[in-house]
Amino acid sequence: LELALSQFEDIRDVLTGEFYEEHHRVAASLHNIGILEVRRGEAEEASSIFREAVRIKKERLGKYHPKVTETLLELGLALLLMKKRDEALAVFTEALKICRRDARKEFSLGGKDVQLSKILNNIGVVHFECGRGVNATKAFEEALKIQQYISRKGGDKLSGLITMPMAHTIYNIACVHVSYEEHDEAIESLDLANSLQESILGKSNPVVLNTLENLAYCNAKEGFVTVAMSIYEEILSQQESAHGIYALPCAATRRNIACIHIANCQYDKALKCMRIVQSIQERHLGPESRRLHNTTTLIRALVKKKTTFLSPSELMRREVSRLGAAQFLCAAPPDLTTVAEKGGLEELAELRRPPMQCKISGHKIVYA
Repeated sequence: LELALSQFEDIRDVLTGEFYEEHHRVAASLHNIGILEVRRGEAEEASSIFREAVRIKKERLGKYHPKVTETLLELGLALLLMKKRDEALAVFTEALKICRRDARKEFSLGGKDVQLSKILNNIGVVHFECGRGVNATKAFEEALKIQQYISRKGGDKLSGLITMPMAHTIYNIACVHVSYEEHDEAIESLDLANSLQESILGKSNPVVLNTLENLAYCNAKEGFVTVAMSIYEEILSQQESAHGIYALPCAATRRNIACIHIANCQYDKALKCMRIVQSIQERHLGPESRRLHNTTTLIRALVKKKTTFLSPSELMRREVSRLGAAQFLCAAPPDLTTVAEKGGLEELAELRRPPMQCKISGHKIVYA
């Protein structure tokens, strides 16, 4: 990044000398410098650079020029990263108005439409982060409608350009569903987002694995534990191939697998899984680690419950033996709650909701 930044700054200096300080090509070089500052984590510095680039472009090209829109998009992203959501929304809204101003038909199948869908996606992200789920969904769905049209009608070049933005938007729709605990609806979106992400990034990419983890979580929440288990095992396989079997991410996934075993009352399998988790964590974490402490607590609970657990069928048999068949049929249904649930093991082994953050669209280097 440092080398690239230095090169872009050299380009800016050359263009300033060849033309003049406020030429639109100098603004384009400022745009690129701003993107690199964002990637370096310097969002505030980037926002100042983008504002200057926008000012120059408006003065030299006109305030409704498409090149103004592309830098407004980046400025909005920088402001969003700084948590200045109201300012970001105002900037995205200005970009949206410019992008739509000269539209002669619903979609013109050009780069402007790709950009329009990105702006709408980012407006949805702002609304989501502000807790306005309905507004977020409206923006995401409008963005997706454009993206799906481009994907169908835009030819290979535009279809390739739109794949990742479309994956981002679909993932963001899933974020809204999960925030409302609409896990069934989220499953469909996450499954599609995963397919698109995987086609571009490959199976082992962290973005893909995060989507898979959320997909497994939603399936587990809906009671589809077999599907969830299959997904967690796929995640573990990719993590072990990429990082080795003793990597901390593998421990987190094995814990999730253990939770599924516990939900299925398979305590031997769960205990075996958690002992591996413990051995991995002991390699990386200190003895005071909260994660390691929680793992040890869960192992102790598993050891205890494994020896006292009664399956529902065994509990039913004992009730019949105690009451007699006739009295059993007339009695209130026995409490078939497992010992795991009664003893708090279920609470200890609750699946943790994985990280899930709406994805922004932008960061496009331009010709200077």
